[in-house]
Amino acid sequence: MNELAAAEKINSPYAARLLRLMLLALDIVAAILDGRQEGGG
Repeated sequence: MNELAAAEKINSPYAARLLRLMLLALDIVAAILDGRQEGGG
């Protein structure tokens, strides 16, 4: 994780969060980025 973060010039916790997003379906990621996600709390 540290090597990946260093290569992308970001910190390790942020890189870990980005990697977790890769597990989501593409339509969910698109909705989040577009601000179209529902509820959640």
